[in-house]
Amino acid sequence: MSTYIYDIFIKQRLANQLLRLGFILLLLCPRKTLAQDATQMAVPPEYATYKPVGYFIQDSSAIGVPLYYSLSFKHPAKMEVIFPGKEYFYDPFDFYETQYFPTKTTSGGSLDSVVYKLATFEIDKVQKIALPVFILTPKDCVTIYAEPDSIILKELVKGDLKELSTRENAQPRPLKELVNYPYWVAGFSLFAIVLLVGWLALGKRIRRALSLYQFQARHTRFLREFNRLSNRFASRKAINDIEKALTIWKKHLEYIEDKPFSTYTSKEISQVIPNTELAHSLKMIDRVIYGKSIASDISESLEVLKEFSILRYETKQESLRDA
Repeated sequence: MSTYIYDIFIKQRLANQLLRLGFILLLLCPRKTLAQDATQMAVPPEYATYKPVGYFIQDSSAIGVPLYYSLSFKHPAKMEVIFPGKEYFYDPFDFYETQYFPTKTTSGGSLDSVVYKLATFEIDKVQKIALPVFILTPKDCVTIYAEPDSIILKELVKGDLKELSTRENAQPRPLKELVNYPYWVAGFSLFAIVLLVGWLALGKRIRRALSLYQFQARHTRFLREFNRLSNRFASRKAINDIEKALTIWKKHLEYIEDKPFSTYTSKEISQVIPNTELAHSLKMIDRVIYGKSIASDISESLEVLKEFSILRYETKQESLRDA
């Protein structure tokens, strides 16, 4: 077990002991105020040699500033000792928390110690405190007080407070705007939930609409480019234009049918698609490209390719809408 875990275990054990013995302590050891003189309380002779040591760790403090009071007691190892809790603190000190330390036992006895975190809101320049240690005996509870210790309160405002005058400053002071992160996180989370619910409810429709939009946009781009090449071929009779028109037609048909038409020859396309008019148009275009012979009806062959692609596009569009 590590030293850190052992310290936590010892502190927890000590706190549990204090809780169990707290009720006995209140019955046997009544609280004594600072107004009472600790030296006037009779201590049995057999306990007169034991004296707790209590003192402020710092010499001075200020109003509302945390200050620390240490209380320790050396005693025989078999002696049952209890330190005071928060109920033993009174004006002018306010109690905040307690830090217990593990008991250290040697051949000379045991040493228990605790540090109290306090604060004061009184304006007395010198403030005192004396805390007791309680020894539990079989028949009674012996209360032994440490010597009173004092702490000096620092004066932050000099002079007579009654003679000091205040100065008003009613000018507005701009403040830096802060980002309300919890609201932003909550709003973003709500927006994400709405999107998720909407996607689960309408995801299929949205995907179908996106597919139709992309399909239509690509077909529109194909028609625009194919018409441009056809018109340019009709005006200048460049074989390169009709070759490009055939290439983009194959790629577009490949996109529609999901088949590798761009790698097919005209003969292979005619075998896959049994269409007499389409086969004749492809043959006429091949004569122009490979035979360098421009026929008068070649523009009509290009128009057949375009009309066929439009027909296949409309068929595929209907299947996407019904999906």
